[in-house]
Amino acid sequence: IHLKSGSHTGVRNYSGYYFPENGTPVIFSVMINHGKASGQKLSSAAGEIISSIVTGTGFIRTGGQSVSR
Repeated sequence: IHLKSGSHTGVRNYSGYYFPENGTPVIFSVMINHGKASGQKLSSAAGEIISSIVTGTGFIRTGGQSVSR
């Protein structure tokens, strides 16, 4: 995974791309705006979202709940 992150007060951004060995490249961008949680929790949530996108699992957890994309 090639990833670039950026942040500003209340905003976190992550963009990047992933080249699976046998598949189509995956390009992604995640922006969290007006996040109410701590920076660590926001980064962790973004990591789960990115992992879901890259692995194709289609499930992310938000507030303890699983959400299908």
